[in-house]
Amino acid sequence: MTLHPVRVLRATRALWRRDRSLLLPIAGLFLFVPQWAILLLVPEAPPFEGGANEQASAAWSQALSAWVATNGLAYILAALAGQFGTLAIASLYMGPGAGQVGSALRRAAMTFGRYLLSALIVWAPMIAGATLLVSVGGPALAVGLAPVLYIAALALLTLVAPSVAAGPGSAAHAVARAWRASRGSRGALLALAAMTMVASQLGAMVLLALAHSLRSGAGDNPIVLAMVYAGASMVLASGALVLALAGPIIYRALAK
Repeated sequence: MTLHPVRVLRATRALWRRDRSLLLPIAGLFLFVPQWAILLLVPEAPPFEGGANEQASAAWSQALSAWVATNGLAYILAALAGQFGTLAIASLYMGPGAGQVGSALRRAAMTFGRYLLSALIVWAPMIAGATLLVSVGGPALAVGLAPVLYIAALALLTLVAPSVAAGPGSAAHAVARAWRASRGSRGALLALAAMTMVASQLGAMVLLALAHSLRSGAGDNPIVLAMVYAGASMVLASGALVLALAGPIIYRALAK
């Protein structure tokens, strides 16, 4: 079957309109709230200001290490919550008990470990590829191609969640089913992942830049700042929700 990204986006919109009463609790709790909490409660990473000064670079590196040690766990927990929400949404449309939020959450909890292992299988070659690029072409090449590797992993992961939710099997089998299902449509999957990611990231960047200017200004208003952060979190959560809904739609169409 030929996959068209625009048609998939239309199908996700129709699915949202039909099932938003079911999707809102899952998306709100697991995709939106953790991201909003990160923006509200976790301080920004120290900006790089070292330049050619080795002493300043060393001080920045030390400050960054301290920031990661203090705040890294919060980012990990937020990422895990988002991944659980993605799997719960896939479970809402795939496998036994589809269509029931409680059943979807229970099955997502039971298969979450397998899903994380599946995600690790997908990410491992991407990380290895980035490491190879650093060794061959230096950090500049790795940074330039990192978005391509990220989008490639994101495209495959769009099908991994419904593959895990669809039925039993190991993590490797879930990834293999997703890979087989994507045959002939991988370019369209990449386009869909790229369109969604770029749109959500650009929208969030605009709002985060506004938030940064508010925090730097003399008229810092915590309520306005919280609302701007809520808007940025909503944009990012919307992008994640689009891919979470697209996964079952595409998987059902391609996995014959």
